[in-house]
Amino acid sequence: MQTRCNAHGSAIAAVGFWLAGLMFTGCDVPDRHDIAMFRKPAVWEVEPPTDPTAEVVIKPASLVPANSHADSAQQDWQSWYLHHADSEGVIGGGVMKSQRTDSGQIKLTLNERTVVKSGVKEIADDADSSWQQNAIGCLHANDQTFWHAEDGRLSRIECRVRRGPLQISKYIEVSGDEIRFDVDLLTSQTKKRVVHHGELGGPLAVYQSLLGNPLGAREQRESKVLLPIQETLADLQIRRRRDALAKRMTEQGLVLDSLHEAVALVSIDEVRRRERYYWYDDEGVVQATNITGERRFTYRCSEEQYQSQVHELLHDVDPITVHVPGKLIPPGKVRQLAVSVDLSPRSKDASAPGGNTPPSGIIAAPRQYVQTIDENHQKVITAARPVSAKKLAGRFVVYEPRPFTADRAVTKLIDYRSSGVRKVLNVASSMAGMSNREKAIELNRTVHSLLSFVPLSVGLRPAGTIASANIADSTEHAILLMAMLRAKGVPCRMALGIRHSPLATEGSTTNRFAYHAWVIAHGEEGWMSLDPTTGEMTGAECVALAIDDMANVSTQSFVDRYLATFHSMRLSVSAAVVHKGG
Repeated sequence: MQTRCNAHGSAIAAVGFWLAGLMFTGCDVPDRHDIAMFRKPAVWEVEPPTDPTAEVVIKPASLVPANSHADSAQQDWQSWYLHHADSEGVIGGGVMKSQRTDSGQIKLTLNERTVVKSGVKEIADDADSSWQQNAIGCLHANDQTFWHAEDGRLSRIECRVRRGPLQISKYIEVSGDEIRFDVDLLTSQTKKRVVHHGELGGPLAVYQSLLGNPLGAREQRESKVLLPIQETLADLQIRRRRDALAKRMTEQGLVLDSLHEAVALVSIDEVRRRERYYWYDDEGVVQATNITGERRFTYRCSEEQYQSQVHELLHDVDPITVHVPGKLIPPGKVRQLAVSVDLSPRSKDASAPGGNTPPSGIIAAPRQYVQTIDENHQKVITAARPVSAKKLAGRFVVYEPRPFTADRAVTKLIDYRSSGVRKVLNVASSMAGMSNREKAIELNRTVHSLLSFVPLSVGLRPAGTIASANIADSTEHAILLMAMLRAKGVPCRMALGIRHSPLATEGSTTNRFAYHAWVIAHGEEGWMSLDPTTGEMTGAECVALAIDDMANVSTQSFVDRYLATFHSMRLSVSAAVVHKGG
């Protein structure tokens, strides 16, 4: 009997997932960065030479197994899975559910949440290998619904995929020989049509094919599958391997068991391909999976195990979290915060995805003062109230640029001439005779009263759409406030950064910060910092990483640029002044 080790490979890529559903992670295919991380298989991971004269039975990977167990694949069923990495424990999980509808269709749903972590030591020939990033957790969510006809053919897919603060929706319809993609990229919509002939499966084809229909001794199944996140077709090949000892989840935890083993190869083309191992029982129920070269394993578990071990993930609603070491910030209202910044030895050569070079350290912002110690170190002070120039004594950079035309402009997101924005402006009190500063303070309160703050909303929607919503995240709060401010002639920009966000049950030795966005507006006395999620001025617990007029925003690079900033530096808290009275 072959023994397969759960050996750890390279770290999970921070950008993108692989094969939603079928690969049970989140994105369909790796990009060039993922491919570069592939490691060479160990000796025990390579299948021994097989007899070339042995017969190989090839069957299509039908969604409706053609054997005595066929009915089991069509009955209602539900499975829970945990994503697990030995060094970190449970890092996510998902639920798959299949049910027959009243119309006779098979409805298959996948709901998944995973925290992709980064913060490993950089290794470079010309760099100090002891340099280490802050520990970062980026939430990925993957919710997909597939409709199959009674004969198993895929007919429709609805897909919502989240990466950090952004959620993208896709609707795919299969009709005859045509596949129609309708994609909402938040700042734009795209439509695409692809011609396909023959039977077509979805991303969960392997699970459906094996269920109640295990592979024969030398059997190989092949089919065409539709990958909704990548918006393309791929070739699927499922091949039986010899039985193996593999880990499975039991009530007592992970144990070794004798399971059937199969390898599935999904290929879009000669470059974009990846294989995944599946370990399943005699009934074809998948018990564990692993993508070759990755340290994450996925295990089938009970509902109780899923609820208990993924409970914290399910209730952690912050899209991106950063753990900052140093002096612990005590409970209370932060009045002043001092942060030390160490720049990565590789930051000067690193580039964010899309060719954008990450900023060399923290930037100045309203009530955020930056001192450059040397080319590799900074000191940053944030304050609840402006600090006098005498105290700064020229040592710190102060944010004082003049407003530009772009700070008043209409954009795809800041559509302040839309009927939605005009409608909510009528809710605000009369602005007659008010200064720009007074207008900004009043509109900040108005947005706060109109919207309920939920950290995981869509992320980037036009202000006119947000105006008719009941809930919004910090980015959407900021977008609506910017639209209302510009409609009243007040120059403004968006600040992207982090806000101290401690968990009551965490008990950590680091300070937990979370993704946050707010607005800076220009008044008669200069730039002011407004947080529409609270209706007040931002506090010293907020640290800005970027300031943007939101003229050109790409959903493809929004999160990448944010994370690239963190990957180029390391933050630590050196001092904190807190008013414990609230």
